[in-house]
Amino acid sequence: MNTYFTPRAHSLKLAILLALGLFSPLHAEYHSDGVGLLEAQVVPNQIIVKLRQPKPSGAVDSQEALAAQAAQRAEILEQIAALQAELGAKRNRKFSSIGAELWELPATISGADAIQQLQHSYPNIEEAPFEYVEPNYKLFTQALPNDRDLGNQWGMNNTGQSGGKADADIDAAEAWDRIGTTGNDIVVAVIDTGIDYQHEDLKDALWVNAKEVAGNKVDDDQNGYVDDVNGYDFANKDGDPMDDNHHGTHCAGIIAAKGNNKKGVAGVYWKAKIMALKFLDAEGGGDVADAVTAIEYARQMGAKISSNSWGCTSCNSQALAEAIKAAGDSGHLFIAAAGNHAGDNDQGPKNYPSSYDLENIIAVAATDRNDQLASFSGYGKTSVDLAAPGVDIYSTTPGDSTTTTGQYAAYSGTSMATPYVAGVAALLWSQSPTLGWTEVKKRLLLSVDKLDSLADKMVAGGRLNAYSALILDVPKEGDKVPPVAKFDLTQEGLKLTVDSTPSSDKDGQIVNRTWIISSPASGADFAPMPSGGESGVDAFITVKTVFDLPGPGTYTIKLIVTDNDKLSGENEWTVTIPGLPELGNGVGTDPNGDPVATTATFAAGVALDGIAYEKKIEVNLTNPVDVMGQIKVEPGHVGEVADLVVFAEFPMENQTLWFMLNTAGIPLLWDQKPATLAAFRRKVRLTDSYPVPMYKGEFLAAGVLHIYFGYRLQNGTLIKNGEFMDVTIKQ
Repeated sequence: MNTYFTPRAHSLKLAILLALGLFSPLHAEYHSDGVGLLEAQVVPNQIIVKLRQPKPSGAVDSQEALAAQAAQRAEILEQIAALQAELGAKRNRKFSSIGAELWELPATISGADAIQQLQHSYPNIEEAPFEYVEPNYKLFTQALPNDRDLGNQWGMNNTGQSGGKADADIDAAEAWDRIGTTGNDIVVAVIDTGIDYQHEDLKDALWVNAKEVAGNKVDDDQNGYVDDVNGYDFANKDGDPMDDNHHGTHCAGIIAAKGNNKKGVAGVYWKAKIMALKFLDAEGGGDVADAVTAIEYARQMGAKISSNSWGCTSCNSQALAEAIKAAGDSGHLFIAAAGNHAGDNDQGPKNYPSSYDLENIIAVAATDRNDQLASFSGYGKTSVDLAAPGVDIYSTTPGDSTTTTGQYAAYSGTSMATPYVAGVAALLWSQSPTLGWTEVKKRLLLSVDKLDSLADKMVAGGRLNAYSALILDVPKEGDKVPPVAKFDLTQEGLKLTVDSTPSSDKDGQIVNRTWIISSPASGADFAPMPSGGESGVDAFITVKTVFDLPGPGTYTIKLIVTDNDKLSGENEWTVTIPGLPELGNGVGTDPNGDPVATTATFAAGVALDGIAYEKKIEVNLTNPVDVMGQIKVEPGHVGEVADLVVFAEFPMENQTLWFMLNTAGIPLLWDQKPATLAAFRRKVRLTDSYPVPMYKGEFLAAGVLHIYFGYRLQNGTLIKNGEFMDVTIKQ
């Protein structure tokens, strides 16, 4: 029996050496403001309170009913005022659309304490003047987890690394943004070579049989298996499904490796629980009998999904087919690898179990980092359902005698593609637990990214997309499908770049695309004019759009698309642009270096991960930073054409070096002569307030760096910030 993977040597780090410069531009891989799968964090002294609405009584429009509601409303407001006085709370803002308020608490009272006090005051929530009270949870601009090797996981988030094609991935980051911290623990049976259940990235993802006592050599739950706490070893007939091959651990990591733990990798669905069912031995071989037993165990113990990265060609076992069908009859979805024989499963030799004509099977082919069908992958226009990443897939492997925490490696094969699909199925079920496997399968197939390379190779004609699967409304037979308004957002200073890729059903065509940006602080909505084109009407399927925001603040970006069936879809994200520290009044010099009067003012800062900008900061060489500024232009200069300039002073032990950024954002040595100062942005027409996104990247030398920026008029007059940004760079 074949297993489908090919090990590959993997370099853990790529060293980048620059011949000149202290910093290098680095564009953000991805920015958004969905709730990440992080431990819940809250604003410490704030709570959100939803005020109870008056209950109608009597005839709705009668004077008596209106008077009764007015009296109830007055009583509710009186009780709310009393609670605010008791807590010392003040209303920070009102959310009119939901009838809730944000309360600011004294520094001595935490949000948790306030909630406990309110609950104590009203143990019966029906009698309270509020419908609910909750913490003000923090939201983060990035949902990507902090696992150290996430950059190696191109299948999750492909930015073009290692020569790949950007976005040739399953959109895991967008899916993580979408679901936040919500969802249920879905059990996925990994029927394979076992799992290293001590691995640092998997030990918290294990399914636990709560009715079984570990190590007592008793079948406590009387299910026929002794000590099956995390699963069972059907190859060796014991309750210890430890992986002695690597294959099963690698597949399990793709599904459910712990995210955001600063270790290793992240799985597709971090809350999934892995049931370890070992039936393949240390050599990767097994038999149908053990496979059938493992499938029955998965069904018996309640696993809704199984990941099956194994099989053989021309081994058409009816027992295996019936076991899979019986599992389907009880609600089980069976994900199976399409095989590594590079052949057409429609014509033969066929790969099994993926080629059984059973509705509860999803057969999975493999793609590479350029969205091409992998050279080894099985395919079939009617027998293979969809594809998923399967070349050079980085994931968990078991530890050895020197590494007890586990290891990581890159393998290739349809074995690696299969757990991607199992992970997304678990993700879907976690959000919609009432779905049956037929609906889950339909969502997975309808939501793929359609690819020319796969058009005639499989049923769906595309590669798995987790985000699209989450937001897709599955139509009834014959229904028209509303278009999906999908976009990716990148923030650089006050500039937002969005790649919108809306899609419609097979008969639909996108005919209209409208952007709306809202500023909750001002309450204003506006349809922006993107750089390089009109907003509103756009018949293209994919478009890159750039918006310049007016200044720091919180904004909601909404995309509305309409197709030729006049059906609409929309999507939105919220992004926060942090405020910038003041750098004082500008300093002006004429072409001769003599001072000139100016009322220009500057604000700028350096941020770690774009979270908070500071004018004096300490960073490490490995810290990615974001440097941006804002110029309040001298009123007499508004409307003039000028060059924006960025330069930096780097004091050293024996000399001081000066650097300037050219129009490509590349640092060059500068001799401090005004005439040789390179333009960072050439010939811009100055407005009253002008944003300057300087660079994103890592500093490449330890020391102290003083950063300046400003503008130079056509007559040579230079206006720059008087107080520099002070950056200490540590090894």
